[in-house]
Amino acid sequence: MKQYDQATQAQERVLEKFLELAEIPVPEKLLEDEVNTRKHNLEHHQLGQMGLNLEKFLEIQGKTVEEFDAETREQAVKGIKTQFLLDALVNKEKLGVNQEELTEHLMRRAQSSGMSPDQFAQAVVEGGQVPMLVGEVARGKALAVVVEAAKVVDTKGEVIDLSDDEDEVEAAAEVVEAAVEGDDEAKADEAK
Repeated sequence: MKQYDQATQAQERVLEKFLELAEIPVPEKLLEDEVNTRKHNLEHHQLGQMGLNLEKFLEIQGKTVEEFDAETREQAVKGIKTQFLLDALVNKEKLGVNQEELTEHLMRRAQSSGMSPDQFAQAVVEGGQVPMLVGEVARGKALAVVVEAAKVVDTKGEVIDLSDDEDEVEAAAEVVEAAVEGDDEAKADEAK
């Protein structure tokens, strides 16, 4: 578990550094759409399931509407930049996704959504979301490539070897997914 946590932290830090170094313009219309989607998902899906509205959620979080809007916008910018950056790396490295990788990702997503794999797969196919899942896996692989190339050290300055970690692509996919989707779900869970 400790190595998994280190791998996840390493991926997050490498991604942060990568984003700092890259000049990635974010189209205003795309950003506006992403912000609206994130707000809609939080208000109409996540908070509703917990019996909360946005006002109560913000009260629990101790935030103003303006702070929430600023954070949502910041998370949306990060998510868009992450996706652009990793998609470019997928193309540059010519990373593909095989059936086994897609199936494993689908199983993880089904489990995290509380659905059976068959139900989740059916919903994905019916919703035309297969390309989205393929993109998530490919971006996870791209992040794994970047992390492998980076020299990652722990708090003691010792180099952490992530190249043999079997869960590396899985962890990378989760980091990418979180960055792209934002951490609204985590904040909603904190409000419980």
